[in-house]
Amino acid sequence: MTTIIKLSAWVLAINLAACGDESATTSSPAAVSTATTTPAAPQTETVVTCDRDCLLGAVDQYMSALLAHDPAQAPFAADAKFTENTVVLDLGDGLWNTASAPPSAYQLKAADPDTGNAAFYLIMEESGSPIWLSGRLHVDNGEIDELETVVIRQGLGGSGFGAYDLAGVDPEWEAMVPLEQRNTREELFDVADRYVETLDADLKGHVQFDPSCNRIENGVITANNPNATSGMGAASCQENVDSGMWVYITDINPRRFLVADVERGIVMGMFMFHQDGSHEFAMVNGERVEYSGATRRPFTTVIPEMFKVRDGKITRIVATMASIPYKSKSGWD
Repeated sequence: MTTIIKLSAWVLAINLAACGDESATTSSPAAVSTATTTPAAPQTETVVTCDRDCLLGAVDQYMSALLAHDPAQAPFAADAKFTENTVVLDLGDGLWNTASAPPSAYQLKAADPDTGNAAFYLIMEESGSPIWLSGRLHVDNGEIDELETVVIRQGLGGSGFGAYDLAGVDPEWEAMVPLEQRNTREELFDVADRYVETLDADLKGHVQFDPSCNRIENGVITANNPNATSGMGAASCQENVDSGMWVYITDINPRRFLVADVERGIVMGMFMFHQDGSHEFAMVNGERVEYSGATRRPFTTVIPEMFKVRDGKITRIVATMASIPYKSKSGWD
């Protein structure tokens, strides 16, 4: 049996935002701990570290500066690098000109003092309209020296933007993982890589999911959606990812794993999904499903994606996805 499908809302989201955009007081980096070492020579080298509270405070400082349209209000390094949807911009350009209201209910953040990175997924406003702002920043020696952002704007190019009015962050994200269910940093990165490799190479059973797992992409629940009655949105995370539907994804490169929080079981990375548009169909559960619409053209998607892991199994996924020209570089290659 051959089924020809037009891409519905859940597929549009899974289609990697093909219809998307193409284009509280906490510690601050200034309030960091220091460790001093004395080498044989009569100089003292000061190494400035930034713990979890410090990194999350850096995200808050960035947000305050963004809304003030003034990078000088956050501790950016003089040579800080900044990208928006993979394009290298000057600090103060892009969303810095148009951000209009702060995040309210939905603010998901994670920090990794080992790498100096903090990740964020926020729903805020630009010129009075809702947007998803996600990405990561890096703190070195008390200064933000890297800022990598992805902005998803509602309605640009179609309907690649989901429920921007989400009530708040699922408590599972902040829950501490019991010791007996915790994974090491290396194991967390491996689980995330297995997820990406499954989509890249059309594997089955390569990554494991908890039955409670759900996935949110650009605000759309695209796996284990309680309101979906059929299709990939209604499937479990395991069924969805192992379905064979994603063969149109021809390459995922680079894969950069940037944040691991062992206590909370969180891992986050930045990924470039490339689709050459050549695949005409997929075999989904033994049924031939013909691609149409957005999957039948070359495009690339930049995806900041975060996973919650317990005992080696993924329980939650959140991602934002901005469609950009085919074979675009990440800006950090």
